[in-house]
Amino acid sequence: MPFEMVPTEDIACDGMIVYDDKHELVQLPAPASINMRFAETRAELTDDGELICQSVLRYEGYRGVDIRNEISDSDKDEFVKELLEDQFAEVAIDSFKIENLDDPNVPLTIVVSYHIINHVQDAGDMLYLSSALLHGLSSNPFKREKRTFPVEYEYLRASTEQITLKLPAGMQVVELPRPASITSNYIKYMNTCSQSGNIVTIGRSHIILKDFVPVDEYTQLRTYYDQIVSADQAQIVLSRVE
Repeated sequence: MPFEMVPTEDIACDGMIVYDDKHELVQLPAPASINMRFAETRAELTDDGELICQSVLRYEGYRGVDIRNEISDSDKDEFVKELLEDQFAEVAIDSFKIENLDDPNVPLTIVVSYHIINHVQDAGDMLYLSSALLHGLSSNPFKREKRTFPVEYEYLRASTEQITLKLPAGMQVVELPRPASITSNYIKYMNTCSQSGNIVTIGRSHIILKDFVPVDEYTQLRTYYDQIVSADQAQIVLSRVE
């Protein structure tokens, strides 16, 4: 752990200072760390529908602590493989490196080169391509329609992601996903997709603004996450050029 941070299981609102002859209760400030998760991917689509990628992932604050703990409990190769397989059905890793693993005072960085096999769905005249988000949600984490207890996050967190996708000369964009934006008291989300020539740029950000969501706000929070899943799973529509 970095010196100024306590383990997540010890984060609390109040604490007790114990002196030689007395003690007193004090309020503890919330962790000041932003706890960022950042991903930048450069990808190129081949004529046969394979996506060749290089991603740089950076984890800061408690995000870095969590990832370091996960890596220490598993084999590095297996960890990176599972990281990608959580998002892509068929993926092969070409190379990777993990930086700053043993220094908790700086962000942990993972640089990985990989290719995603059969990434394009070919439907005759049209081709459907997912945005290949590493942070994208494929399902709503809140499964139950009703909840008895409030939602409590261990810590505030944020993630940003940017993808630069190069299309082959034989393909053109027919339709891009519509921009999505959610702003509430508890979360903030934005997803954008734009085109310039044969380059498609995708941007995504997701911020947890409060670590406590009361029960009476749960239904709305769950609805927000349904919208996030829908935006994350939106597809780019392509066609082949004669």
